[in-house]
Amino acid sequence: MPSPHAAYVQHPCTEVDLVLPPLLAFYAPGMSLSILFKLILMFSISEAMLPIPPFLGQGSAYWAAIFSKIKQLELLWDAWKPSKTLDQMTISGMWDCYNTGEAVLNSEGMPTGMKPPLRLVEQYFKSDWWKGSAVSSPLTEMPCNLSDMPVT
Repeated sequence: MPSPHAAYVQHPCTEVDLVLPPLLAFYAPGMSLSILFKLILMFSISEAMLPIPPFLGQGSAYWAAIFSKIKQLELLWDAWKPSKTLDQMTISGMWDCYNTGEAVLNSEGMPTGMKPPLRLVEQYFKSDWWKGSAVSSPLTEMPCNLSDMPVT
């Protein structure tokens, strides 16, 4: 495996994509969906063609580079929350979710996407990324049942 610091060495390609938040998360809070849809309609462009910050480029993408471009933190919880509650996870699954990221699986059970490690999300965004969500802390107080969720 080549060193990540060796820019001239081509890194192996994978078929697993990083799970990114919605496109709107990369725009300032004043940018609304209606403005984005008007751009799409006016210029006959797809959402994929909308101008987003060029942070992926041709090299490897790092979570810190992606995190630095996010402007609307309230959109992160729905994209990156664990897919299972704590009572549904194994110890290994909890550790993976926290330390390496949670894999998103297709209908055949094959990994197609990877969420960021919650450890990195918490380090970068502190508690701001899940404030306003239905839970008080994704790492320590995640409800075990939907009926245990506080109503906001």
